[in-house]
Amino acid sequence: GHISDLLYAVAGLVGFRAEDLIVADAAECYVFRLLEPGYSIASLSDDARPMVFHAPAQPRPPGSQASAEESSTAAAITAAVAAEDVGGEPRASPLPGVLGRSSACSGAAVTQDDPDKIVVVYLIHRRMRKVQNYFLDPYKCDLFGTPALIRVRPSCPAAELYAVAFRQIRHFVPDYAPTDGQWPFTLSSVKRDGSTCATCSW
Repeated sequence: GHISDLLYAVAGLVGFRAEDLIVADAAECYVFRLLEPGYSIASLSDDARPMVFHAPAQPRPPGSQASAEESSTAAAITAAVAAEDVGGEPRASPLPGVLGRSSACSGAAVTQDDPDKIVVVYLIHRRMRKVQNYFLDPYKCDLFGTPALIRVRPSCPAAELYAVAFRQIRHFVPDYAPTDGQWPFTLSSVKRDGSTCATCSW
């Protein structure tokens, strides 16, 4: 069988649409890679840990157009660990609405927003914990929980990105009600394993 068969099977069990599901190889609290619908399940290695994520694409408001402000915001968004760009020239996919090719997103400014282009953003949960033995900083970054995936448009403004991310992780703070753009977390751009910043050595 293929990953697409797994998606349809899971969709039938949980009542979601298969095209709203993504399979990824996830380990050590972060996403290692996305598994394309056409990928053979028999090709998975023995240590692979495929996980199915519910990540419906966020629809563009009817009649809306990407503004220059949105485009510049997209370049500055500090989204999460990494992003997989599933746009461009897709290979044939067994699932409708699911593109079959992925490549690393460069984070460059988006000048035009293709309504059919979707970016998959990895969300890794990080927290600062105080340690007893340290040199300069008594706090150490610690990964926890199961990662999450979200699908947004390339020109998604920061406010929308925060709102989509909150819907995925709100079970951590079930009693929190965001008001006036105040969120119980901060989105940062980090390396795929969540260890350090994506743009510097820290």
